[in-house]
Amino acid sequence: MTITQKSRGSSLVIAILAIIGGAEGWEDIENYGIAKQEWLSEFLELPYGIPSDDTFRWLFERINPAWFKSRLQNKKPLVT
Repeated sequence: MTITQKSRGSSLVIAILAIIGGAEGWEDIENYGIAKQEWLSEFLELPYGIPSDDTFRWLFERINPAWFKSRLQNKKPLVT
């Protein structure tokens, strides 16, 4: 699966917002994105629409938890 860096960043933002909004799993994250797609597209590039639940799972399986935590704690960009 190929996913661009911008798509990864958009997917991370959607997932974080969905979790803040009460999402408890990959399907919830996808459903949140679909429900909020119009609003999300105001500030995210979504050329392929909202990622599927499988894409969110795939992306998060590849994130190093220690790296992710340090980026958030140090307020560094998740995608450069």
